[in-house]
Amino acid sequence: MWNDFDPIYDGNKLMKAKCKHCKRVFAAAREVGTSSCLRHMLVCEERAKTYEFLDSMKSTMSQSDPNSSEKWMYDPDRAHFELVRMIVLHELPFRIVEYQGFKKFMHSLNPAFQLVSRTTIRLDCINMFVQHKITLQDVLQKLDSRVSLTSDMWTSRQVMSYMCITCHFIDEKWKLRKKVIWFSEADTPHDGTNLFNIMLDCMEDWGLQKKVFSITLDNASNNNSCMSYMQANLLGKNLLPCNGDLLHRRCGCHVINLTVQEGLAIPCMAVVNIRESIKFVRSSPPRKKKFKEIVKQEGITCTMKVCLDVPTRWNSTHLMIKTALEYRRAFAALKLQDTSYTCQPTNDEWETAESVYNLLEVFLDATMVLSGTSYPTAHLYFHELWKIYLTLEREAKHEEMTIKTMVEVMKKKFMKYWKLSYLTICLPVILDPRKRSRIFLLNIPRMMMNDQGTSNVETNIDNPWDQWNKQVQEEQKKRAKLSELQIYLNDDVQPQEDAFDILLWWSVNGHKYPIISRIARDVMAAPVSTVPSESTFSTRGRILSDYRSSMKPGTVEALICLQDWMRPLETTHVRTILLILESSISIVAI
Repeated sequence: MWNDFDPIYDGNKLMKAKCKHCKRVFAAAREVGTSSCLRHMLVCEERAKTYEFLDSMKSTMSQSDPNSSEKWMYDPDRAHFELVRMIVLHELPFRIVEYQGFKKFMHSLNPAFQLVSRTTIRLDCINMFVQHKITLQDVLQKLDSRVSLTSDMWTSRQVMSYMCITCHFIDEKWKLRKKVIWFSEADTPHDGTNLFNIMLDCMEDWGLQKKVFSITLDNASNNNSCMSYMQANLLGKNLLPCNGDLLHRRCGCHVINLTVQEGLAIPCMAVVNIRESIKFVRSSPPRKKKFKEIVKQEGITCTMKVCLDVPTRWNSTHLMIKTALEYRRAFAALKLQDTSYTCQPTNDEWETAESVYNLLEVFLDATMVLSGTSYPTAHLYFHELWKIYLTLEREAKHEEMTIKTMVEVMKKKFMKYWKLSYLTICLPVILDPRKRSRIFLLNIPRMMMNDQGTSNVETNIDNPWDQWNKQVQEEQKKRAKLSELQIYLNDDVQPQEDAFDILLWWSVNGHKYPIISRIARDVMAAPVSTVPSESTFSTRGRILSDYRSSMKPGTVEALICLQDWMRPLETTHVRTILLILESSISIVAI
């Protein structure tokens, strides 16, 4: 009987039974018995349809697994849940449930499936959002650590602005979690006051005012004003650690973008001629065809296509130069065969272009690392900035004046943001057992002293840890009666390994440093970029789809948040990578 009924208990006592097929409820207590349930099984039409369908499945089931039909049992609740999940995850319109094609398709799969209207499916989505929100609120309230937030702005087809807020935390198993908790319409003007009010409403709604550790935003002036108001508000309630100095984090990817854009603003004939050369070969179908023939004649086997950059997106310039260098011989041959081609880069310009490409490569590598959402990035920020700093120091001695000028303005912008954020950049490194605080004694003084000019940097750019590793090997200190912090700082450092999992290390060693491990849980949960919020909804631009643009703001928020909560972690990571590679680069290929 219990294959067709769900038991309903009052405490530990069985009281009733609910039919899985038609949802009718019958008495099933010991003093009553289950005879009414057994009689219902004989007359339940929905049960009859299910078993009729199951019998037809058995007759058509593949012989490779003859017992598979015995394992399956139709669950209307599960089927309805999967329908809601499909609509939420794949951003489908509610009215899909009323399409004739969809109805026929579902009937062919299972005639017992109960179809619903678009109004019902919308309400089901909202109800599921409310249930999931209550569960998530309970999880966040029971955390014995703080959370960090990221935020970004979105636009609908109706030119309505929305603010997306994402919550980051490390759970009791030392696993990094990311949850979208807010997606609301943002009133104009988008000044610091309005943004502050929206963010404060979110924190109050979720009960996070006492739990916020940091908030990561891009470097817009309105965000700076917003964080000034937020810091004053939370400090006034005595809710922030460290006097609020760790609250505001500037997006590392935006800092990198601003630094590179400053350098690319310097005129560079090598880049200009490459850009004009690509425009030339794609200016007409005959020229495209001619260039392809030349590529074949030159035996160039590169599978990448030459692409045109978007000047406002530096990574597209990096890609343009990379592909153009692969086709250098083809451009030279084109010059010999077509006298109208007058913008061919000279040999010196090709060398300059390669230097620009190598310079941009370190910035791209850093962006990819800092954009991660499935692993902590706080402790990696300093390391990536240090590699950028070493590269700028090295390229400042470049014999080409254009490169030297580019590096000079890049370094000025780099140091500006370093001074604004050095505390939030350096603190997580202390909590990395591979480095601890001693790395700062080696590197920070050099960076600060060299602010006004270049220096003779001897560190190996290919192995920036070379000098650090030598110093570690020379250190031999004895343990004494020290505080927990002193013991941690003086303990042997961990080997520098690419596969090192910092959260796993703290989960294993947290008992040795109970106080510091709690600090580490707060600090490591803070992302250094706003990519988690940028990748929330669309991988091809921060624009709401046509289906969702016409919905009420409350419905949009329910779908956006529920989609994030239902999406598997690995899918989220793939979407983030797509955002970095696709949304940030707009190219036209021949």
